[in-house]
Amino acid sequence: MSRRVLIVDDNRELAENLAEILEMEGLEALVMDDPLAVLHAARELRFDAALLDVRMPGMDGIDLLRQLAEHSPDAVYVLMTAFTKEERLAQRDARVRRVLAKPFGPDVLIAALRDVEVVGAGGA
Repeated sequence: MSRRVLIVDDNRELAENLAEILEMEGLEALVMDDPLAVLHAARELRFDAALLDVRMPGMDGIDLLRQLAEHSPDAVYVLMTAFTKEERLAQRDARVRRVLAKPFGPDVLIAALRDVEVVGAGGA
């Protein structure tokens, strides 16, 4: 069974590009672009890892992570941000396994997920 990664970013195009990269690695990707809709569906969502943008309208990725972790405490949480201050803030949360600085390439994404054991050494 492949691992499922929830991708939440208000930039839908970017999220779909990330999903394509993950699917090429054998992962299943679920793309959502509205953090409030994610929360509404949180009880039904099943994922092994979540890739969350920090800066989104309606709710930031750090608050989203905290609420998602109540429903999916065993998931791996990775945050994405283009802002250094947010990156430092996100790293203070023990549930955050990795923070990726935007922009990043596919190799950085896969290496980060490999480091947190979402992607195996030879792919998923």
